[in-house]
Amino acid sequence: MTRLQEDPLDAAVGQLTQLAALVGLVGPDDYAVPHRALHGSTIGQHVRHCLDHFDSFARGVSASGPDCEIDYDARPRDPRIEVDPAAAGEHARALAIAVRAAVADRGIASPVAVRCACGESGEITAQASSLGRELQFLVSHTVHHLAMISAMCRELDVAVDDAVGVAPSTLRHRARTGGRA
Repeated sequence: MTRLQEDPLDAAVGQLTQLAALVGLVGPDDYAVPHRALHGSTIGQHVRHCLDHFDSFARGVSASGPDCEIDYDARPRDPRIEVDPAAAGEHARALAIAVRAAVADRGIASPVAVRCACGESGEITAQASSLGRELQFLVSHTVHHLAMISAMCRELDVAVDDAVGVAPSTLRHRARTGGRA
């Protein structure tokens, strides 16, 4: 079972480590197979999407001066990450280092402005947040994509730990109740 990390930075780095390990289990052909139940998306597309968010975080935190800004809509969307599980694993491991370094330079309580469109118009206003809160967002966002990725993996007979893609609160609840929902 996946060990729960209480510190948001450790939890975020743990998610990146889990993504890297998971893509290591999937062959290149299965990694790029469209899954009809998930709108034709692939494991690689979900992995790339998660890594893009971490990339936006790391770039925004490390590139900004005293006024830190993260723009989740300015994602790199590297197509290589969608089709090459080895490249995705390597990128996830590099991001784990970059995220840890970026937060270490500023501290988890540091304020940050966050940009992300919420509607179709594309109008974006920056919202105040903190690095810790954004790490919590990244963990939650990644857990939900890992749920879809793990379902796709199971459909392809790739053995995935039962804890992958399960929210930390659900894992704690299951531990307290002996596995009952």
